Amino acid sequence: MVYIIIFAIILCGIYRYDFLSRTDAKLGVFSYIFILLTCVSVLKYRVGSDILVYMSEYGDYLPLNKLTVSYVFDNANRQPGWIFLISILKSFSNDFFVFQFVQAIFINYAISRTIVFNTKYIFTATLFYFVYLYTELNFEVMRESFAVGFFLFSLEAYKRNLWFKYYILVSISFLFHLSAFFLLVLPVLKLLPIHKKAIWGYLIILSLFSFLFLPDLHDTFKDMDISLWAALDEKATSYLASEKYKVEWENLFCLKVLLSWLLVIGFQLLKVIIMVVENGKYNWGFCISYLKL
Repeated sequence: MVYIIIFAIILCGIYRYDFLSRTDAKLGVFSYIFILLTCVSVLKYRVGSDILVYMSEYGDYLPLNKLTVSYVFDNANRQPGWIFLISILKSFSNDFFVFQFVQAIFINYAISRTIVFNTKYIFTATLFYFVYLYTELNFEVMRESFAVGFFLFSLEAYKRNLWFKYYILVSISFLFHLSAFFLLVLPVLKLLPIHKKAIWGYLIILSLFSFLFLPDLHDTFKDMDISLWAALDEKATSYLASEKYKVEWENLFCLKVLLSWLLVIGFQLLKVIIMVVENGKYNWGFCISYLKL
């Protein structure tokens, strides 16, 4: 029921502020939505499959006063940033709720800040977050959520070419999850031309690379005596071999992509309807031409 209420408030915000361009209490309503989203995340209990693992292992971590360098960096299954954060929180309380509280505030603040700074259609962006990413980042991939959050904080530095700040934040992101390694090469994309033909070229090259070389990467990384590559390879292999993630890919991911496209088409139709009502003209030829754009 609470999700339906939040969904309805977001839709009202889209109509009032994104389509009608009203400004009164805009940020107040936006903040209220994210407070609700954060509260739902904070007050969740055993929601999601990954969170059960985090809850069960939470008691095994050492508090900050018993932490050692070897304990932080020699853990094969968890990144140093994750271990260090939990150790800090366990210095205050052994209750998993404390960690849940910090994680919910962190990721939802990072998302809301990114939306406000990067689009004027903040409620439309919020709807896509709510439908597509909210449950994943708040209920499932809690370690990755910290990596995502620090990357989002680095976007401003990325756009302004402040590379020292960017790499500091990306390095912190990497301390929470290995997947952030690929953010280290993201600045290279700024050197590449971005236009329609170039994008098609990149897709073709990526497809050929995946088809020709991806099957051999596992064996290549396995033979390399480099701990980072080995860890990346092990992580990717475990995800690909997991029946859980296979089911999620086949069902949830496809459903979310479908919902995203339906939302895009729905927004376009709603915009045309509003234009027709405001102008008082039922020029369907114009409406069809607009939708084709």
